[in-house]
Amino acid sequence: MQSCFSKSVVQQKKIGIAMPGPADYDAGICFIQDQAKYQSLYGRNIKELLGQKLGIAKDDILMVNDAAGFLSGEVFIGAGKGFTKVVGITLGTGLGSAVYHKGTVADADLWRVPFLDGIAEDYLSARWLLRTAMEATGRDFENVKQLAEHAAHDQTIRSIFEAFGGNLGLFTAGWLQQDQAEVLILGGNIARSHRLFLPAMTKKLKERGLHTEVRIAEVGESAAMVGAAVLWEKRLPVFSGEEE
Repeated sequence: MQSCFSKSVVQQKKIGIAMPGPADYDAGICFIQDQAKYQSLYGRNIKELLGQKLGIAKDDILMVNDAAGFLSGEVFIGAGKGFTKVVGITLGTGLGSAVYHKGTVADADLWRVPFLDGIAEDYLSARWLLRTAMEATGRDFENVKQLAEHAAHDQTIRSIFEAFGGNLGLFTAGWLQQDQAEVLILGGNIARSHRLFLPAMTKKLKERGLHTEVRIAEVGESAAMVGAAVLWEKRLPVFSGEEE
C-alpha cells in the first residue's frame, strides 16, 4: 500500500477507512479485544500509525464503523439508493447494524442488545450457525459457506438456517417498528446464503405485522469501501455516535 500511495500523482491524499468496532472513530483508536481479530491494534491510534507509514497527517484519515460504511455505500450506489429511511445489518463473524435517515448514517450498535438468553450477536452471527451445526450433526464445519453447501442434502442444516432466519426476524421486528424504515438491507458473508433463511425471517416479520421490504446488498463487500470514500465527498455525512 505504501508503494502505491507514494506513486500517486494526486496532490491532496486522503484516506477513508471502514473497520469494525468498538473504536473511537474520531480519534482513530481501536478498542477491539477478545474477538480473535485485530488483537495487536488494541489501544493503538490507527490514524497516527497509518499516517506515519504513508507520510500524511492523521487529519487526512477518516474512519467509520464498517456497518455504517456498508450502509453508506449501499445508499450511495446500491440497494438503498433513492430511499430516505434505511436500516442495514451485516451478518458475519459478528453482527453489524446501521441506520440511514435523510442524508446521515449512524452505527446502531445493536450487537450487544439483550436478546433471548444472551445478546443479539450470540444468535445472529457465524458463531451461532457453526456451533449449532456442530451440536446437531457432530461435524465441525469450517465456515458458513461450507455449511450452506451441505444444506442442499441435509434437512438438519436447513432447519438450522431456518431457525437463524426466525431469530433474525424476531430481533429486527422491534427495531423496524421503532425506526419505521422503508427498506432493510442485509449484507455480510452470511447474506450470501439468504435463500436458506430469508423466507423464515420475512415470515416472522409478517407475524409481527411488518411488511418492510428486505433487500440483499447489491454492492456487497465493496460497499464499506465506497462508504469510507464517501466520508470525503460530504454528500453523505457519517457519524459514529447517536443521531441528534
